[in-house]
Amino acid sequence: MKPSSKNDAKLSLITLNGFSKADSQTMVDDFNTSNRRKPMLTSVWFSKEMIVNMVNLLMKEKAWLDVDGVRIYYATNKQGKNTVLLVSTYNNGIDPQTGKTIHQDYFEHDVDDLLFTDGQTKYSLNGEICNDNSCGGGARLYEIDKDYNEDRNCNRDATHYINMKYATEMVWNFGTSVINTSCEWFDIRMFKDYLTTRFNGLRLYFGKRPNIDILYPGLDGFVIVTTEHWKEKGNEIQRRDYFDCDGHKLFDGADNGEQCHPTCFGVALKIG
Repeated sequence: MKPSSKNDAKLSLITLNGFSKADSQTMVDDFNTSNRRKPMLTSVWFSKEMIVNMVNLLMKEKAWLDVDGVRIYYATNKQGKNTVLLVSTYNNGIDPQTGKTIHQDYFEHDVDDLLFTDGQTKYSLNGEICNDNSCGGGARLYEIDKDYNEDRNCNRDATHYINMKYATEMVWNFGTSVINTSCEWFDIRMFKDYLTTRFNGLRLYFGKRPNIDILYPGLDGFVIVTTEHWKEKGNEIQRRDYFDCDGHKLFDGADNGEQCHPTCFGVALKIG
C-alpha cells in the first residue's frame, strides 16, 4: 500500500483507535490468557468526531486500496479491563474453498491524519470503557424494563437490522459463559450510514446471541448503538442510546456483523 501523498505521509503500524500493532497483539494475548473467562458487562463509547475522522481516513485510503471495512477484536488493556481494537480491512479476493471474501487486516496509516492528531486533544481515541450504566448514564440496553416500541420507522429488511428487544437480550446474555469468539467484521458502508443520523457517538456493547439465532447461535458478538445528547423535563444525558430511525433509513442502531468463527480469513493478529 502506498500513501496518496508520498512525501508528506508518515506511515505507522497502528489500529484505527490508536494502539500500535505490537501493543495490539499483546492486548489480544492478554485477553486470551486472562480475561476470556471473565466476561464482565462491557461497553466502549466512541465520539462522532472520532467516527467521522475514521471514515474520512478510510475513504482517502480507498483511493489506492480496496478498503472494505473494520474488524473489531476483543482485547484487554494495561489496566486489565476488556476493551476493543478497531482494525481496518481491505478486499483481498475470494477464498476458493469457501467462496467468501477475504477481509484482510492492515495497519499502515498516516499518523499525521486528523483521526490520530485530533485524538490526542479532542476526543478519546482509544474509546471510553464502561462496565455498567454509571458512565454518564444513557447505556439503555443495561436497563431491563424498557419500551420495545422505540425502533420505529426502521428498515426491517436492512442487512444490519436487529430489533431493540433482541439487542437487549444479547447484552443480558453476555457473561453467561466463556467468550467464544475473537473478533467481528463490519462493512465500511455501515459506518458511512451512521454519518447520516443525528448521533453524537457510537456505543459498542459486548453481547451474546441467543441459541436460536439464525446466523450465529450462541456466539458472542457486538451490538452497536447510536447515542445522542438528550434533554427532557429538566433531565439531561450526554450520551443516551436511541433506537428510532426517524429521518433516515439506517436501522435501530444494532448490527449484524460477520463473525470470525469457526475460520478466520484475513486476520493479522494471532487470536489463539
